[in-house]
Amino acid sequence: MQLSSSPQSRPAAPTTTIGAWLERRVAEDPSSPLVIWYGPDDERVELSGVTFANWVDKTVNLLDELGWGNAPVVAAPLLASRPGHWTSLVWAAAVWHVGGHLLAQPVGEVADIDLMVQGPDEVQARPGADVIACSLSPLGGPVEGALPEGVILSLIHISEPTRPRL
Repeated sequence: MQLSSSPQSRPAAPTTTIGAWLERRVAEDPSSPLVIWYGPDDERVELSGVTFANWVDKTVNLLDELGWGNAPVVAAPLLASRPGHWTSLVWAAAVWHVGGHLLAQPVGEVADIDLMVQGPDEVQARPGADVIACSLSPLGGPVEGALPEGVILSLIHISEPTRPRL
């Protein structure tokens, strides 16, 4: 095998968006597991293609409602601390779906951002950015302790019925 850094040898950019891929997956095999997450205390969460796509859609709607539906810069300490958690995967897919940039960095390492996704431990407010707190519970459990003022609990907003788009 020969490796080269010339432009001719680089793979082509993907032509499928995360949204198009999820739509195709749901159309072809809606009920089979797409994501299976095993937690450290023997938890198991299984999301079918339809369920995962629904979580992504609701998260995209939340981004839109907050005004970040077009290429936001999102710091995701949640993704840095729990990279394989199903909630982290939903947020990554939602941010990519709206053309955003996802930074998987701890809270203290983030710089210029529009939004921060944290949780469930030590949720901190961030001046100049919206902060979303995630409980990581598939049934919408609360984040332990009081949230700082201005922090948005994701599952309260994501579980609300979506408004039809006109």
